[in-house]
Amino acid sequence: MVADIAYREYHPDDAESFVRLHDSCFPALSADFWREWSQGPVTAAVAVVDGEVVGTVPFHFRNLRVRPDAVVRVAWEFSVCVREDLRGTGVGSRLMDTAKGFLQGRCAAMTVYRNDELSSPYRFYARNGHQDLLYMRPWVHRGPASPSAGSLKIRTHSWEEFLTDEAQYLAVFSSAYGAYGGFPQRQAGYYAPAVNTSEYNEVPVELMVLAQRDEAGSLHGYAVVGEERDSPTLHVMEMAALDNDLAVAIALLAAVTQLAAERGIKAVVSTADSSPYAAALRALGFAPALRSQSSMVIMAYPLDPERLAGAVWRESEAAAGLEVSAWTPEREVCLHRARRDPATPVVLEMKEDTLARLLFSRLDLRAAIAQETVTTAGAGDADVEAIAQALPYTPWVYHYLDFV
Repeated sequence: MVADIAYREYHPDDAESFVRLHDSCFPALSADFWREWSQGPVTAAVAVVDGEVVGTVPFHFRNLRVRPDAVVRVAWEFSVCVREDLRGTGVGSRLMDTAKGFLQGRCAAMTVYRNDELSSPYRFYARNGHQDLLYMRPWVHRGPASPSAGSLKIRTHSWEEFLTDEAQYLAVFSSAYGAYGGFPQRQAGYYAPAVNTSEYNEVPVELMVLAQRDEAGSLHGYAVVGEERDSPTLHVMEMAALDNDLAVAIALLAAVTQLAAERGIKAVVSTADSSPYAAALRALGFAPALRSQSSMVIMAYPLDPERLAGAVWRESEAAAGLEVSAWTPEREVCLHRARRDPATPVVLEMKEDTLARLLFSRLDLRAAIAQETVTTAGAGDADVEAIAQALPYTPWVYHYLDFV
């Protein structure tokens, strides 16, 4: 048993031993890549013994779109690793506690993509205060390739061509997902660095783009697809159809199944049930896995719930006189300070998982109160309505392209 373990934030001198530890747990990471990438929006909590990193929780800072009018900075966790002889000794939880300290004031929350809700890693995050926000599942195509969809011809483009025409693709993406949250905010220049992360360095992916354009060349929809070089799978990394046109979505997915058939591999779309293309997936024979068989979750730990509430609260005159707090068995949080007198104090009573969902616009407050997932003190019907509009439920979607 190692007695003297130092817990702190990563610094560049840790790079060599960090990569050694990483490579003992995950596919090998290029040391040159890590040195360069870690100088950007990346940090880590590290456990160190005699100058050697023996445990780490790395983070990638991202701007998470909570809903169309609310974007917050989060620290996305990835590649968590503890040296084999120290696993089960509490090192991972100490690393989490260390990160919760040095990340305060630098971002709104710690977030993670975690698969397999029955696994020990999932339970590790749950023990350390992370709450479920979105469930995703793989949809696997069953049967032969789907026939092409009539006159909607699909063209194939390289990833480089996609980047050149990024503005067109962003416009289609915005039309498809303008009402959604749950993904890193898209903007000009997003895509090139999005596929230059540790995940893409560990597991190289061949990217191409299937696009549907009219005869004038206007883009109506696209699917970014990726084939993992070490796995016989064709993933739909991101897909969007202008105004969520179902015919365009079906044409794109049909082209995906044809490409997968040509390569002799399976076609998979990992997405949430809230995807606007769930009906198209079913129509083309994509079968959704049960969560008990294969699942993925977006989890989050709010670092400073009051600050997060301030970032996502939608101000209105109806709520201006409300002094709103949230109570859980673990804490009490101010959600909104009254902007005029006399103030009306309102307490929303709930559990920690419900608070996290409320702060990330993942809770329908009216329904939660009706079901007694949330109880209230001091709130009339008009007050509840004002708070529900200030922290509105928002559908979330997931794009495999964003995985870290």
